[in-house]
Amino acid sequence: MESINTSFWIGISAAIPLSVVANLVTPRSQQWLARRNASRAARRSNELREELESIEKLTSEPGRLQIFLLESVLLITLLTSVIGVLSGAPSFR
Repeated sequence: MESINTSFWIGISAAIPLSVVANLVTPRSQQWLARRNASRAARRSNELREELESIEKLTSEPGRLQIFLLESVLLITLLTSVIGVLSGAPSFR
């Protein structure tokens, strides 16, 4: 069996303070994460509420829904044609 060398003692002397620091930091980091998650949940709730209101507006007025759908189709057509032009541009030499 090998004798205990200096690397063992260095490891022990580093492990003990690191474990104490980790135990002191853990509750604070958990509280910080909990606050961050709560604020994200509140923000997401507001976003969903706004989205629900806009959907209710669209469904209550059929003309507005048709305009929204037409704008969406035109935007998709525009983006598709721009990508098509850009992908075909290098072949013109």
